[in-house]
Amino acid sequence: MTVSVSTQGFLVDGKWIEQGELQEIRAPFDGSVIAQVYQGTREHAQAAITAAVKAFGTTRRLPAFERQRVLRRVAQSIAERKEE
Repeated sequence: MTVSVSTQGFLVDGKWIEQGELQEIRAPFDGSVIAQVYQGTREHAQAAITAAVKAFGTTRRLPAFERQRVLRRVAQSIAERKEE
């Protein structure tokens, strides 16, 4: 049986990054490759930190009920994509 191997990027500051070195993800039960992910660099990490600091400045001014609404949408999106 042939299993399709997906290649996944990562999100930094609202943009999907699909470049750089690929890292294989292996199934723990048989060691087969089940996915490939791009490995972030120091520059990607710095960009993510900068974006998080910027976003914090915006979200901390939101009322608590609005932050809760945003977080629930995020949680729902994660739950909908749990099989990925």
